Amino acid sequence: MPDEMNYPDWPALAPPPGVLSNFNDPKTLSTSLLTDNAIFLSLMLIVVGIRLYSRAFLSHAVGWDDYMCLLAALCSAAHSFMTLWIIQYGFGRHLWDIRAITLLPSHLKQMGSMGIIGSASTLSIKISIFLFYLRLFRVNQRFRYWVHSGMLFCILYTATYWAFQTASIIECNTPQSLDIAICANSDITTVIVTVINVVADFYVLALPIGIVGRLNVKRTKKLGLIAVFLCGLIASLANVAKLIYATLHLHDQDSLWSAALTTEFAIVEMNLGIIAASMPALPQFFAKARIFHASTYSFLHRLLNRRDPSSLSWFGQSSKSLASGYPERQRGPAVRGESETEVQSLPDIRAYTRIDVSHDDIDLGGGLAQT
Repeated sequence: MPDEMNYPDWPALAPPPGVLSNFNDPKTLSTSLLTDNAIFLSLMLIVVGIRLYSRAFLSHAVGWDDYMCLLAALCSAAHSFMTLWIIQYGFGRHLWDIRAITLLPSHLKQMGSMGIIGSASTLSIKISIFLFYLRLFRVNQRFRYWVHSGMLFCILYTATYWAFQTASIIECNTPQSLDIAICANSDITTVIVTVINVVADFYVLALPIGIVGRLNVKRTKKLGLIAVFLCGLIASLANVAKLIYATLHLHDQDSLWSAALTTEFAIVEMNLGIIAASMPALPQFFAKARIFHASTYSFLHRLLNRRDPSSLSWFGQSSKSLASGYPERQRGPAVRGESETEVQSLPDIRAYTRIDVSHDDIDLGGGLAQT
């Protein structure tokens, strides 16, 4: 047994053959973790901000699905903060590059809490999508039954995982805890939960496809709705990738390194899932932005192409003379031979700020679709 002078240099795990421990400049996944969080968290926050603005100020139809989406965004942000915080404790490094004395129980508990925060975010995403389905397809009772069943299932299996993870945080924070069954089988439990989560993801995605196919709307609108719902497919594929990696490294003892890699998949899954859940609210925002741009462009175009060039001279001209340069509304029949453009009125700018919605359109910003 090494003497006490060498005790601080014990690695948390014996290195593989031919590999030496590197405590000073170890290989780490901290850069990739920081990059993933910066990119996907920023995109998610922007999209959620647009969603909340559209629902609150454009459609005036804020609902519980928006509140659950906001909760998912807050949990995802907390998960990102925790990920970056525990890097200082060795998260994302090989165990043989970490001194065993530095792996304190309090540090391991903080690492374990990430699973609870991340699962809270994914649960909130699913509930948000389910609640949106209930708003969109309110009159279909059979569909509502399947939505409520899926929601209950997600809540139950997530609560079961929380109970297991809480027990793991309490019990599995010392080397001796590996003899406890719940700690020794933690990897298997994680894989099982991930499998259930993948099944739930595809259930959420596939649920509305059948009812959308029977909607009394144009075919292009059906395809558009299906495309919106399937935007979450990328997030589900990230969850599948996480499942594959976790299965291949089921009994990997280098836990902090493998956990960091699965966390990268989780970052993509959570944030893209929130973005997918917010997609239905985006068209209304961009439609308003496009209308504003069109009205502004039309006004400037007509101002700069008026028949009286002298009216564009802004220097030495009073506001009264400038205003007189605008064409007046026609007060009577046009004089024979007079150009129609010389007597037409300035176009009503409201024409550029109006959306004509036909009877078979679906307002994804907060309206309802009937089957």
